Amino acid sequence: MVREQGVGRRLHPYATTALTPFGRSLIDDADAATARSTLGLVIGTNVQAFDAGLQSIAGLTTAADRMIYTTAADTYAATPLTAFARTLLDDADAATARSTLGVAIGTNVQAYDAGLAAIANLAVTNSNFIVGNGTTWVAEGGATARASMGAASTATTMTAGNGLTGGGDLSTSRTLTLGTPSSITNDTTNSVTTTSHTHALGFTAAEVYTGSAQDATSLPIGHVLSASTNTWINRNQSVGIYIYSGQAMSYVTQYYSGLGAQLAGTWRARGVVAGNDQIQLFQRTA
Repeated sequence: MVREQGVGRRLHPYATTALTPFGRSLIDDADAATARSTLGLVIGTNVQAFDAGLQSIAGLTTAADRMIYTTAADTYAATPLTAFARTLLDDADAATARSTLGVAIGTNVQAYDAGLAAIANLAVTNSNFIVGNGTTWVAEGGATARASMGAASTATTMTAGNGLTGGGDLSTSRTLTLGTPSSITNDTTNSVTTTSHTHALGFTAAEVYTGSAQDATSLPIGHVLSASTNTWINRNQSVGIYIYSGQAMSYVTQYYSGLGAQLAGTWRARGVVAGNDQIQLFQRTA
């Protein structure tokens, strides 16, 4: 206890503590900067100066697979950072990054092409055609596209020729109809009319007489009949055939009696019917 000098003065208690040489080197510093230097706390050299951004980071909750990012000036937040994202972040260049993403140009995605870009920019309009104009691709309507492709325009007319009917301009579907031809006979020729046509037979065809006149003399080519003759006619030899005037049921050759009207055309022998009566078969050939 220390007693103050003088009569009647009170005594005050005091305590003591150890004061090391380092302590004395600190308390004799003239200012804070010197004291920090004594403590080895030189801001910017030994310790970090206060920074609001670092303070924001210090307040974040740490966890596995997180990455910090700024949300405002000197303000940070944390977001997940996946293993896949890390494989992208460590890529050395854009080509490697595209490969990691599966979008390698020419392998996974289409390389840029001016023609494809032109097509992509075309308006998707109903009934338009994509046509090359010599420089790029353009979209054209029906009439313009037909002209570009050298196709016939709707003004072009389809005309039905001889033997056909129908036709018209190409603004709609058109039908060409074949005219009904006539029956072909040995006398038919190759010919055409505005609505029909005929053909030549090209060979002699047997025809059938369909009449009922007993005295008919113009029987069709190919018609076969039997006739009496006083002289045998060799096979395929031509001979005149006549109506027999003696009765209404027989024909005779030029060598027989009772000759009536002669039958038209050329008649040729085709064989014997009755040898004793000299009756032979004959056929009109012309």
